Amino acid sequence: MNRKILIASLLNGLLLIGLFGWMLWSKSSSQHYFITTAEVYNEFELTKQLTAELDLAVSARQLQLDSLENLLRGMATQINAAEDLSQEEVARFQQLEKSYQEKKVRFDQDNEALAEHYTKEIWTQLNQYIEAYGEEHDVNFLFGSHGQGNLMYARDGSDLTEDVLAYVNLRYHDENID
Repeated sequence: MNRKILIASLLNGLLLIGLFGWMLWSKSSSQHYFITTAEVYNEFELTKQLTAELDLAVSARQLQLDSLENLLRGMATQINAAEDLSQEEVARFQQLEKSYQEKKVRFDQDNEALAEHYTKEIWTQLNQYIEAYGEEHDVNFLFGSHGQGNLMYARDGSDLTEDVLAYVNLRYHDENID
């Protein structure tokens, strides 16, 4: 009987040691964290820079459209007030109106293309920096959280948003501002 108790105790001890060792190993090697991607994206210095550039481009294009629109309004007022209109005046107004519509479509397409280009540039740079962060900080998994199903729960200590944001902005600043 003593032998059975001794073997059972020994097995239980080995099992507990194995379980304890596995728990320590899994805890130390399980480095799963998340970041709030919208916050990192919005607060990234490159995002702020390119958003400002996009705003300038959109404003410059809008200024051109506003000038054309004002010219069209002035011509429309003159045409409405005139009793005798020449075909030349009507044709000039129609050509200007067509030019306005074409520019508006082209400017909208240009604005959209520039915004897409900047978004791609920002994500490309962010992904490079986030990958480097993960490698430098020995992170196994770094999830992006949107609150829309990608990551529905994580403990507070798992949130690296502020750390990653500081890291990516520092890297961007070091590579581009100096």
